[in-house]
Parts: sequence; structure tokens; C-alpha cells
Amino acid sequence: MAKKTAYRQVDRVIDYKEVFGSSAGKSVLYDMMRAGNVLQSSFDKNPQEMAFNEGQRNMVLRILTILKTDPLELRKFIQEREEQE
Repeated sequence: MAKKTAYRQVDRVIDYKEVFGSSAGKSVLYDMMRAGNVLQSSFDKNPQEMAFNEGQRNMVLRILTILKTDPLELRKFIQEREEQE
């Protein structure tokens, strides 16, 4: 079960890179970064509004983190861990 989940994670990284690697995907990602308060402060005097802003920001940061992941390195890491078990 864990093996299946790990390989799905690799597939997800590949999918993210394909989607956000295109010209349209890069444009959408930049728009998400602007709207998601990645390029400016997410501070708001209203704590509920600030929590909402932080939620948007965290989603975009998650995408950026996934895009920096090398799927081949991730697959290699998973295979090495499986061999150790």
C-alpha cells in the first residue's frame, strides 16, 4: 500500500511539472502567486481574513515546492527505501 502511494506521489510531481511547465501554466502560476499573497504580505487586521490569505498562500507555496521536486530523484529515493525494508 505504501509503495503504491509513493509511486502516485511521483506521478503527481510529473503531472504538476507538465501542467505548470507550459507557457499557459506558468502564466496561471504567476497569477496564483499574485492572488495568493506570495509576492506581498498576507497580513490583515482581521484575523479571519489573514487566515484566509495564509491558506491561499500555503496552496501556492505547496505547488512551488512540488515543482522544485525532481521526480527521478524521488523515484530513486523510494526504490532505495523499499530495498532497505
